Amino acid sequence: MQTINWKPEVEHDSTYLPVFVCTNAFPSVSCPLHVFEPRYRLMIRRCIESGTRRFAMISNCCPPMKFAEFGTVLEIKDRIMMGNGCSFLSTVGMRRFKVLVRKEHDGYDMATVQYIQDEKVPSKKLSELYKLHDDVRQRGLTWFDSFRSEIKSEILRTVGFPPSTEPNWEELSDGPAWTWWLLSLLPLGQNAHVDLLANTSIEVRLKVINKILSRIERSSLSLRITSS
Repeated sequence: MQTINWKPEVEHDSTYLPVFVCTNAFPSVSCPLHVFEPRYRLMIRRCIESGTRRFAMISNCCPPMKFAEFGTVLEIKDRIMMGNGCSFLSTVGMRRFKVLVRKEHDGYDMATVQYIQDEKVPSKKLSELYKLHDDVRQRGLTWFDSFRSEIKSEILRTVGFPPSTEPNWEELSDGPAWTWWLLSLLPLGQNAHVDLLANTSIEVRLKVINKILSRIERSSLSLRITSS
């Protein structure tokens, strides 16, 4: 069997990575995985043995494209092997990327990806952005706190606690981690998640989150009025 160079080939902020076609993952957010397909068992084994411990996570999409154009690099933090060769992975999202070139190797996909990052926020807009950030974060945490205890426990077990706000969040390549944590919980379709991964404006993403939370609040109020 032909071997493949598993050391990431980085040039002009692009990298050649193995691809796990499954779901949307997000920067800084935990993504537990059950690996059972033979092709992905091989892929993960090579990924770990090479020392890179990283791969591209991308959601599938409609033909003729096999998988989406944007995704997130995952890093393997822990692996539990089962007796049948399957495994359970603990992974966390690292960076967003855009797919440049698609290939296939030994039954699984490979891709040359280019990392993407948020646009720099003009200084004149920072004051307004800080207020929007604080308002949306508080609104999102209030929504999360409204969940039943058993649902909250399952969320915390799966994707972890809401991240604290970084002191320099407006300068980070992917923006504040809590926004991705919250987006992983919001009732959005797969295509909407891909669009948000591709978006490079923290202001736009905050406004989208705020709009979704407004709809949820209106829906909850309507249900309470109807049932009263």
